[in-house]
Amino acid sequence: MKKILIIAVIAIFALTACKKTLMDKVTPPSDPNKVSQFNQIKASANFDWKTTKAIQLNVQGFATQAPINKTLWVTTVDGKTVYFNAMHLMDQNLTAQLAIPSNVQEVLVSYGTISKKYSTQLSSIIFDFMPEIVPE
Repeated sequence: MKKILIIAVIAIFALTACKKTLMDKVTPPSDPNKVSQFNQIKASANFDWKTTKAIQLNVQGFATQAPINKTLWVTTVDGKTVYFNAMHLMDQNLTAQLAIPSNVQEVLVSYGTISKKYSTQLSSIIFDFMPEIVPE
């Protein structure tokens, strides 16, 4: 019993002795070139302030015997970020406006098992359902 009491007292002292050390608030040195308002920012006249670029997606329908309805996806090449998705009938045309971040160079357009990469340097993407034939 005495041992348990001693261990408990030591544990209480050990737990209460652990205190977070708070540092005094440090003020950074003042910068004479510091910008405090948006109109004080100095940028080149040809600097592009846009963070996204507008790209028009044109899907060319493909006639089918039976209706085929799947999800049309526009994503990053790795598939981690989705820019557009919609259920789409394969035999119908579709036009959609996309807002793609300026730093993205390529997007992946997918419909079922059909996937194609497109450069975002162009102002439009034309997607069709014909698979690309790769020479052997």
